[in-house]
Amino acid sequence: MRIPWISVTAIALMLITATGCKTAKPSVTNSAMSTAALPANNSIADKNYILGFTMRVYRTKGDSSIYFDAQGWIKAEGKLKPKQNNNGKDFIALFVDDNNNVLATSMLMNPLDVLMESPGEGNGLVSVKVKKDEGYVTVRVNYKAAMKKIIIRKSDSADTSTLAIIPIQAS
Repeated sequence: MRIPWISVTAIALMLITATGCKTAKPSVTNSAMSTAALPANNSIADKNYILGFTMRVYRTKGDSSIYFDAQGWIKAEGKLKPKQNNNGKDFIALFVDDNNNVLATSMLMNPLDVLMESPGEGNGLVSVKVKKDEGYVTVRVNYKAAMKKIIIRKSDSADTSTLAIIPIQAS
């Protein structure tokens, strides 16, 4: 009786796979790397975190001032790619420490001024700027433990006055 070569190959593959799964996985204790090679401050504080929250932007009726409120804070393990924290060009959020040294920045759009497009006469596209009283924007930034507050300013003018200062609530 002749065994087809496909069956022999399949049996050999199963044996190799079965014995390969039983090999020990390398760890710091049984590998060539010693614990002395690890950094002394190998702790959770050395991990990369992303700080995310939702920014509520609003204005009161009859007032042209814009107000900011941050809510839904979350700190998750990970790291943003470059330019991944830019959501617009209307406002700049400066993430600062106790001495107002800038640790990170994020560009934000103004969710109160929305451009609405609709079909017009003759199948043309009509754009209308709509002013809203309340809007939301999601903000994400690479977190640093020294971050204490967010300073928000307009980004398109020479006016460097502060629009809002928000304390960071990361746990």
